[in-house]
Amino acid sequence: MKNTPAELSIEQRETEELVEDLCLALRDVGVQDYGLPRDEEAASAVLRVQRLHGELSRRGADVTRRLERLSEETSWQMMPLLHDCLMYPEVTPYVRERDGIRRVLRCPACREREISGREGIVWLCDACKAESAALGARGAMRVKITLDGLTPAELYDQTPLEAVLLREVVAGRGDWVAALAKPIRLSRNGAETSVEQLILEARWIGWRIGRGMRDMPVNIKYVVDESVWACASLAEGWVTDITDIAAKEKEEGPRKSWWRFW
Repeated sequence: MKNTPAELSIEQRETEELVEDLCLALRDVGVQDYGLPRDEEAASAVLRVQRLHGELSRRGADVTRRLERLSEETSWQMMPLLHDCLMYPEVTPYVRERDGIRRVLRCPACREREISGREGIVWLCDACKAESAALGARGAMRVKITLDGLTPAELYDQTPLEAVLLREVVAGRGDWVAALAKPIRLSRNGAETSVEQLILEARWIGWRIGRGMRDMPVNIKYVVDESVWACASLAEGWVTDITDIAAKEKEEGPRKSWWRFW
């Protein structure tokens, strides 16, 4: 068996190949930007972008037209993403969608504005935070979601989940739309999709989702089409109110809590 040829260094590769490598590296950043700035694979992709662009700049290569085409292919704004990658770590490179909103920071409630920060109890834009506060504490409840033993294998390394309850699906029914703190990845129709919102339904008659609940049985669905709120079943599981714990940790920093070890 012949040995696999050693990969050429960046300096030894053809310019056209480096341009395509840059596109692949930017795609990797876009796919993994949810994990920034702590995720090592995402950070490695950003550094790869910096190295490739550095060599292309040294050669005087113009990548503008290729990145414009890549933007059309992905529906992501690639030139701003490249700029932010080159500013890393001073700037965190979150991919921007066609409307200019950074995908990671898009408000899960209105989908029209960016959240005001990725810290605190409720990840919403300022306008939706004000609306949630007007609905009362229940509208800003934070929960932990644990899935049962029949959970699809692809979700094992993504659980337990944390989410913020946004609103009832139908007023008075007790089923809630929950915005995930971190989107989950699912394989659907042969392609990977990102799920940002779930529907939580009380599994037992007479039970309702509310403050103080602990390991309440729920049916869990994910939103397939937000425009018509079409849903598909995901799993069964349990939901626990962690609003007070999350608020305490914001004030005092992370601490050992009973729910972290279940």
